[in-house]
Amino acid sequence: MACLMVDDYDYEIFEVTNTSQCNCSDPAFWYNELCNCDYPQAPPSPLYDALPLGMWYGVVFVLGALGNSMVIAVVSIYKRMRSLTNIFLASLSTADLLIILFCIPVQYMKYLSYSWFLGKFLCIWFHYVQLFTMICSVLTLTVISFERYMAVAFPMKIIWLRSTCRARKTVLIIWLLSAILATPLIFGQVTRLPIQFRVIHKKIFVLYQFLLLYLIPLATMAVCYALLVRVLYFSNRDPFLGITPAPDSANHSMNTTLLNSKRNIQKIVQMLVAVVSLFIICWTPYLVDEFLVAFGYLCHTSPTETLKYMRMTFAIMKFSNSCVNPIVYAFMSRHFRRTFVSVCGNVCCFKRHWKNSALSLKRHSQMEINSVLQK
Repeated sequence: MACLMVDDYDYEIFEVTNTSQCNCSDPAFWYNELCNCDYPQAPPSPLYDALPLGMWYGVVFVLGALGNSMVIAVVSIYKRMRSLTNIFLASLSTADLLIILFCIPVQYMKYLSYSWFLGKFLCIWFHYVQLFTMICSVLTLTVISFERYMAVAFPMKIIWLRSTCRARKTVLIIWLLSAILATPLIFGQVTRLPIQFRVIHKKIFVLYQFLLLYLIPLATMAVCYALLVRVLYFSNRDPFLGITPAPDSANHSMNTTLLNSKRNIQKIVQMLVAVVSLFIICWTPYLVDEFLVAFGYLCHTSPTETLKYMRMTFAIMKFSNSCVNPIVYAFMSRHFRRTFVSVCGNVCCFKRHWKNSALSLKRHSQMEINSVLQK
């Protein structure tokens, strides 16, 4: 069964006999995969391709599932971790966990099989989840950047907004909005359009995805963090931010407290900028490639080994983004690091307690059996 917008170039090893005659802007080339080229039946996936890719996807799956689950758990269980920023980061981890659990196994099976065998519904669901989680991630990061700037620049004016209840409502709005913004992909899958209109729809959709759902939010984040850096480093009007410690004054302890607060804010901002930077690094190559393919600058298929491996790398990068954020939190946030260690310690204690309980129960049962036999 044919499934539109399945990224065939993720796993192609077709022999193109006449690549010079390919016209990437030809609408027929998009959906018929002909383009005056001869594609024999796809061979089995070579071991030297499938094994490294499977190992990498396996590492991403395990790290992403464990790391994101731990972030969600610590924010849900420990009250001290339920700050506004951490609630948004838990939402980000939930989106990453979705793409880890639903998309990575399907992506690898698609690579191994050289065909789509899961039906049209799962085809649509697979691509919808990818787009939905990307939108959810970028909107969450945008809201975090705006909230951090407002909290630092105008701490007293928005104090009534900074509650965990309102943060949860904001997360719900982000998820609902992401679900709505991802629906154009479904329209392109379920409607029967002439080939020419499909190409036009693809171009409009790629522009919509690249500009409205990627570049504009990233520009918003850049502006917010630039203004935040300006406030932190160049503003001396706010006593909470522009601090010059005075050791000989009576307010030395207060100045020290405020200086520590400023340093904590700087560390949080550095961690968030690292998360945004990784998102850009991991998703930009894939989105740029889609943009170039949609407008005919690159072929949808991969007639060269270089292009084939580049696109495999782009797919790996976009999925890898879903496992790196918990690692960033562990390295750059002392609170997350301590809580992660605490969770691991509790798990080890639980295992030890369970093992001791099992041994105790076994001994008790054995003693009862022996007493019965002796009678």
